[in-house]
Amino acid sequence: MKVYIGDNQLNDETYKTIKDPGMLKYIADDSECTVIVLDGTLRKLNLDSVLIVLDEAVKKLRLGGKLKIIDIDFDLLTHVYKKVGNIADLNKAVFSSSEVRSFLTYELILEILSKYSKLEMSMVNLKNIEFDIEATRK
Repeated sequence: MKVYIGDNQLNDETYKTIKDPGMLKYIADDSECTVIVLDGTLRKLNLDSVLIVLDEAVKKLRLGGKLKIIDIDFDLLTHVYKKVGNIADLNKAVFSSSEVRSFLTYELILEILSKYSKLEMSMVNLKNIEFDIEATRK
């Protein structure tokens, strides 16, 4: 099973799409998911809830399954602001579709994910103000 958690519209019907990460525990059995995508989801949670969601996602991944996390990186965001200096555009980029409850960086997420011995980092990509991290369950 492939699960997409986020607000974007997917054109890929192979994914089950949900908006609330808390629903993951109800739609998938433990070790059932081949892919779980958290797209812009973690920034909507406080840091304690981020840990709960990641615990659940790791539990739902099967061996070889992929956990993909896409979100806004606070360090990249501040860098862009210092470079461009347009606070109006920055606000549109950050607050256009959601309420932010935590500032994240890819380093913070990598540090959290490193605590899961079952995960191995597959890919880290930084683009504009977002990070894209992929981890594989071993």
